[in-house]
Amino acid sequence: MEGDMIKEDVETRMTSEDRNKARAQILDRRAQFVLRISQYLLWGGGVASAVSLIAWITNREYAQFLIAALILGGVVASAWAYPKFYQRGQRILGVYILLSALLLVLLIVLLLVPEIFLSTLVGYVLFIIVSYLSLGADESRWLVGGSILGMMAVIVLVNILQDSGGFSIALDSTVVLVINVLFFAMAIVVTSVLLRQTVDDQETYLLDSKLQAWEVERRAATEMALRERLESTVQQYVDYMTEVAQGHLADRLSVDDGDETDPLTRLGHSLNDMAANLQQMIQQVQEAAVDLSSAASEILAATQQQVSGASEQSAAISQTTTTVDELKTIAEQSVSRAQEVVETAQRTSDVSRTGWQSVENTVESMITIKTQVEGIAENILALSEQTQQIGEIIATVNDIAAQSNMLALNASVEAARAGEYGKGFAVVAQEVRNLAEQSKQATAQIKAILSDIQKATNATVMATEEGTKSVDEGVDLATRSGEAIEQLAGVIDESAQAAMQMVAGGRQQASGVEQVALAMQNINQATVQSLASTREAEKAARDLNELATHLNEIVARYQL
Repeated sequence: MEGDMIKEDVETRMTSEDRNKARAQILDRRAQFVLRISQYLLWGGGVASAVSLIAWITNREYAQFLIAALILGGVVASAWAYPKFYQRGQRILGVYILLSALLLVLLIVLLLVPEIFLSTLVGYVLFIIVSYLSLGADESRWLVGGSILGMMAVIVLVNILQDSGGFSIALDSTVVLVINVLFFAMAIVVTSVLLRQTVDDQETYLLDSKLQAWEVERRAATEMALRERLESTVQQYVDYMTEVAQGHLADRLSVDDGDETDPLTRLGHSLNDMAANLQQMIQQVQEAAVDLSSAASEILAATQQQVSGASEQSAAISQTTTTVDELKTIAEQSVSRAQEVVETAQRTSDVSRTGWQSVENTVESMITIKTQVEGIAENILALSEQTQQIGEIIATVNDIAAQSNMLALNASVEAARAGEYGKGFAVVAQEVRNLAEQSKQATAQIKAILSDIQKATNATVMATEEGTKSVDEGVDLATRSGEAIEQLAGVIDESAQAAMQMVAGGRQQASGVEQVALAMQNINQATVQSLASTREAEKAARDLNELATHLNEIVARYQL
């Protein structure tokens, strides 16, 4: 049971290549065994065939000797042919032919000489042994089975022939004894050959086993030495890598340069190269870390300055935005006041047109007075009333001119405050002021004229008799008054147009100021965003500076 388990364990460990090698060795031993048997059969069969032939020649009445000689000749021929089959790679076929010839000899000898049954039985046993040794258990079972069946058939046939008297000539006891002696002698020789072959095979197998055991021991010793060297070298490499991991990059392995093809030697050189490259890389990283730290400090200082400048810029832009908003309010007020000036100028123009129409009426009245003297008093009174109204209108115009002058003065002040944007507005304001002065002068003249008219009308009332002359003078004066009023209306229209231009300029200025305010708001937003980005850059610079410091601390752990 234990042997079977060991065999199964060995078979499970054997690879297909090992099985093929073992089978090839077994087949080679069988081939060598059959070669020896064929040589023995060649010589032994030749001798037996010659003896049988001599026995037949001396005793021709025994035809069995002739038949035996012929059959033994066939065995000799098959023994001679087996090496040829072996050389051609047809070993199995040659073995079958050789064993078939032996089986045929045994069967015919038993049939011809039944008296030597025991000797033939010994020959059968030897045949079976030779079959197993030369072919093996699997390939010889059919041949052995066939030989047993053939032997049984021959025994039955011999009994039938003996009962029927088929053998006419029986061998005497001496011949039978000689044949038995020869068979037993051959059996002993074959048995000794088989035993010797078996012993030789066992000795060869034991010798091969010892040689293999010695080879295994030698390989085991070599493997043990290699293993110890491998363990020692690997431990040395592990210790070295531990030192490298701890930061000792200046150390190097002591590598034996005897065998450059040794993997351990190449591994040692590779580890040294790796440490050298790592040392060089750490040096480069250290230099880069120093440069990075310096650059990070400079970037941090620059970003801090940018943050400070952006903050100041944001404050200045906020102040500028406030100023622009105030300027926008002032411009809107100027436009509103200029609009009031335009409206006042339009009213003044309407009043002047009314005065001019009154003068026309006065002229017509004076003409009527010339033709209707009797109603001169009433007309003069009406003229007096109208001149009083004209005086009031002139006073109103004078007030409007004074207010226009004041508005122009205020506009000049606002234009001066507006700076570059108020230059055009200042020019318009100066023109309005000039127009106001002219309007004032014109109203003074008109006032003087009206005073004269009042004096004339008073004189007309007092001296009706001189009415015609006074009417003529009144017509003249009225005509001049109409011209003056017409001139005043033109001046007022020009003032209104200038005021309208001033309003348009003020509106343009307000629109420009509004655009400036919108632009300042956009600039303020951009400044706020820029300030936020600058602060983020400052934070990134701080992180970069901290990272550079941490990198310097890490690199400082390595001993270069």
